[in-house]
Amino acid sequence: LYLECSGNGGSSWTEIGGEVMGSQSWSYVTRTIPGGCLTSSMKLALRFESDVSIIYSGYVVDDLRIYTTATLPNGWFDNATPGWANGWTCDGDSWSEEIDVKLHFFRNGTGAPVARAVNAHADRPDLVTAGMCGSTPNHGWSFTYDDELLTWLGAGTHTVRAYGVDGPSPCGAGETELSGSPKTFTL
Repeated sequence: LYLECSGNGGSSWTEIGGEVMGSQSWSYVTRTIPGGCLTSSMKLALRFESDVSIIYSGYVVDDLRIYTTATLPNGWFDNATPGWANGWTCDGDSWSEEIDVKLHFFRNGTGAPVARAVNAHADRPDLVTAGMCGSTPNHGWSFTYDDELLTWLGAGTHTVRAYGVDGPSPCGAGETELSGSPKTFTL
């Protein structure tokens, strides 16, 4: 049995890690998918080959698992004021990609949050100077509170949490709360 991958939708195939020898008992096998296969057109295949010396009904594959080693976004939640919030975030799997930030607002710091989203695409030259985000500057974000949000929040001291959302890469890893989060502000 051979594991193969394709990064071009099946036009060409690459064998991953050699033959998996057959046996009549279960065995655990791990393979690393090469970077050339990690595309949005990725396909995986199991190819069975046999000689005629021993004839069985085939192979049984159970608990096939594919794990990602994609990195979660990182970043910083700089400020939250009565009218806006800002910070930066980037995805280590693709430094040039502009990713989204989810903001969860909690009225008086408790209860179910109201969510908003903003894209991190603003120029932040300080990231280049600090060697952050692969020295690419387009990862700043700023969100101005809308009237509906301000009405929902009302008077009081509120909490906002910021999360960097992993890009739509083939190995997207999810989202992570940005450093410096949560922040509080008073209306």
